[in-house]
Amino acid sequence: MYRTFQSIVQTYENELGHAIYIRDIDPEFIKSFTDWLMKSSYALSTIGKFIANFKTVCNDASLNGLKTSSQLKLIKVINERKDNEQIICLSFEELDKIEKLKLKKKYLLNARDWLILGCYVGQRGGDLLSLAKNNIKQLKDLKILELEQQKTGKQVVVPLYSKALEITERGFPYSIPLQKFNNHIKELCKIAGIDTPTKGKIMDAKTNRKKPGVYPKHQLVSSHICRRSFATNFYGQIPTPILMSITGHATEDMFLQYIGKTRYDNAYQMVEYFNKLNV
Repeated sequence: MYRTFQSIVQTYENELGHAIYIRDIDPEFIKSFTDWLMKSSYALSTIGKFIANFKTVCNDASLNGLKTSSQLKLIKVINERKDNEQIICLSFEELDKIEKLKLKKKYLLNARDWLILGCYVGQRGGDLLSLAKNNIKQLKDLKILELEQQKTGKQVVVPLYSKALEITERGFPYSIPLQKFNNHIKELCKIAGIDTPTKGKIMDAKTNRKKPGVYPKHQLVSSHICRRSFATNFYGQIPTPILMSITGHATEDMFLQYIGKTRYDNAYQMVEYFNKLNV
């Protein structure tokens, strides 16, 4: 990410015709920089990361005795709230359609096993595709997956639910690169008729940028759908802190935003629990 950031800053310096100095990074500079990025069709989430990078660099420079803008603290990082975007996940019904497909091609059978497994263990694509037989442990009468998440470094234990257990017991799927997995599950979902018009972004080959629009759902499927489907499908059925311990979300707010929920949804969940307990 920092290499990309450095490249973007150098491009902007070329546009300006002069170097950017630490002392010049203030709210006015950030506004101009943001406007330039917006015209270049960068997503708000990406712009937010670039602004955060500027603040990190400036704070580090200040700690090392370099002069920074007195208005540095006034710079606000964009935290894009994607309320207008659909949460893209596979429901249990859609997963069932994929499971029932009559497939002959080995790569599709393998991709399906990874996809179903991923939607029941709730891990990021890189962590999912790194799993192997040695990640499976026996805990008394329970089989579990143990792994260390690449992004967070957290040690995670996931109980193997019936669907996941069935896949791992008949033979662990063979390893494939993440990009191939993304392509294969798009094909799987297309064959399964998962084509509901859905808001999202797909890569534009001409601009090499993600282009927002409404597309058949299968075009928007990628490895991210595994973790999000797990979190969404089991929300309200499994206590949120337990789900968070598996998905690796640091805060409840982050988790709720990830699945398109709010704390008001939590209140409704509590009412349901109270009704079950007759209190």
